Amino acid sequence: MAATALKWVISKRIFLKHLFPVQNGLYLVFVKNLHFLLFQMTIIAK
Repeated sequence: MAATALKWVISKRIFLKHLFPVQNGLYLVFVKNLHFLLFQMTIIAK
């Protein structure tokens, strides 16, 4: 499940990078937070 989410995030990031180069830095911060949340969720799930 985490791998699928990761692929989705990466594809969205590539998509958004082409659309909004200016907002890319902001989006990267969001993605890092999302990865952290996913990581926390996988730990809790165990």
